[in-house]
Amino acid sequence: MDKNDFVEWHKRLGFPSQSAGAAALGVKRSTYANYMGGISRTTGKPVDYDLRLAYACAAIEAGIKPLGYQD
Repeated sequence: MDKNDFVEWHKRLGFPSQSAGAAALGVKRSTYANYMGGISRTTGKPVDYDLRLAYACAAIEAGIKPLGYQD
């Protein structure tokens, strides 16, 4: 996963804002903004799109809820 993959994922899911996407992933909006931009605003270094993030995005897109999640 890279910046382009993440931005396309955000668009496919139709999140109305970065805050909505961040809530879906369970991260801070600032972290989500870093994912969208590809560069950490605090360190200036490229963002690490790790395997956990890729799996979380895939699970959300597939409609899979977190383990132990109850409506």
